[in-house]
Amino acid sequence: MDKRYRTKYHMSMIENLNYINEFGMEEFLTKEHYKWRCAECGATICCHNGLCLNCNIDTLLMNKKYRWEMDNKKSETEVMKSTKQLLRNPDIDPSSEVIAKALGESNKAYIKFINELANHDIQLEWRYYNDGKAWLAKGLYKWTGVRGGQNKTTVFWLSIWDGFFKVTIYFPEKSRADVLSLPLDNEVKLMISDSRQMGKLNYFPLVFDLRSDEMFEAVFMLSDFRKSIK
Repeated sequence: MDKRYRTKYHMSMIENLNYINEFGMEEFLTKEHYKWRCAECGATICCHNGLCLNCNIDTLLMNKKYRWEMDNKKSETEVMKSTKQLLRNPDIDPSSEVIAKALGESNKAYIKFINELANHDIQLEWRYYNDGKAWLAKGLYKWTGVRGGQNKTTVFWLSIWDGFFKVTIYFPEKSRADVLSLPLDNEVKLMISDSRQMGKLNYFPLVFDLRSDEMFEAVFMLSDFRKSIK
C-alpha cells in the first residue's frame, strides 16, 4: 500500500506517521501545507494529479481522470508548480557555497538575513524532507519554561528558490487581530487580512519571497511576535 502511494501520489503514509510520531501533528500539518501549496497562487496542489486546483483547473476540466504520469512521464518536480524550488539533492548539504550559487544576486540579502537572526535569538536548522524532496530550514526560538524545561518554537520555515528565498510564518487564527495591530505597512496588513486559514488547522500563513532586504523589517517584526505565542 505504501509503495502504491509513493508511486501514484508522491507521498508515503509510513513516513507521514513517523514524522507525526517524532514532531507532532501540528508541525506535520504545517509542513504539508507548505509542501502542497502552489508557488504561483497559494492554492492547494492535488496529490492525486499534481495540479493546482486554481491555476490548472482547465486541465482538470478537460480530463477529469488526469494523473501525475499523464504529462509525458514528467517527474514530480516538473509537474508541480513549485518547479523552481532548489536544494533537491539529499546528498548535497545546503552549504553557504551551494546557497550562494542558487540565489545569485539575492545571496547578499540572504547573508544579511541570516546574520540578523542572532539579534532575535533565532537559530536556523536545516533538514532534508523526503516527502517534499527538498531541504527546508526552520527558524527556531529556544526558551525555558516556568518549570525549567527547555522548549522551542518554530518561528518560520525557509526554503531556497531560483533567485530568491522564501520565508513562511504560520500564525494561530485566534491571533490574527493582534497581528493586524502591529505597526506594519498597508501591503503587509493586506497580506494578513487576505491569508486563508489552513483548513481545519487553525493557522494562517504569511509568505514572503525575498530578493532584497526591503521586507526585512516586517519579517522580523512578525517573527518577534510569533516568538511570543507559546
